[in-house]
Amino acid sequence: MSEEEKDQLGDLPPGELQDQLSTTQHSVTIGQQEIHYTVTAGTIVLKEEQEKDSKSDGEKAKASVFFVAYMLDDAGDTAKRPITFSFNGGPGSSSVWLHLGVLGPRRVETDQQGNLLQPPYQLVENQYSVLDQTDLVFIDPISTGCSRVVQGEEAKQFHGFKKD
Repeated sequence: MSEEEKDQLGDLPPGELQDQLSTTQHSVTIGQQEIHYTVTAGTIVLKEEQEKDSKSDGEKAKASVFFVAYMLDDAGDTAKRPITFSFNGGPGSSSVWLHLGVLGPRRVETDQQGNLLQPPYQLVENQYSVLDQTDLVFIDPISTGCSRVVQGEEAKQFHGFKKD
């Protein structure tokens, strides 16, 4: 994605950003067994603690990260259930193809060779999803998908691994 295309997407306006979450329940057949799961999609605001005169001066919003999480209903002891965090290599690539092409409980329909069909595209159950074995969290790195920096912040501060 070019810098011009990124600029057209726009940064988030400064102000009081808040986490935004939406939760729904669904079911899917994986390995000939119907499973029920909860989906939470939303954004989490990343904040950095501010200091003034060596004292805490509150937090400043830096960015908003988009995610989609799938959790198996009635999974028993959730403390022992694995969680898989999935994200592509931003900047430039959101988690969409890992999400809707490989791991998620629904996938984009393809032909027998794996090629996309003609639009309009359809979602179908993904019988090969690993949701029956592990909960899934798909994360869009900053500058991809719906994850954005706050106006006045540099996106490149999120494009490395040292600050993670």
